[in-house]
Amino acid sequence: MRDILTALMELYEKYRTVLTWYLIYEKTIPEIAAEFQMRYDTVQTRYRRGI
Repeated sequence: MRDILTALMELYEKYRTVLTWYLIYEKTIPEIAAEFQMRYDTVQTRYRRGI
């Protein structure tokens, strides 16, 4: 878990937010999009680029 958190902290904030909600809080991409009022495609792109 420590390695994951360290890697997350090295990302740009926009990628870190999506990945944190996806990996830590176990939210789906549609749930993240709704929470942050972003388009599904935007969240999906940030997820892929962050990984």
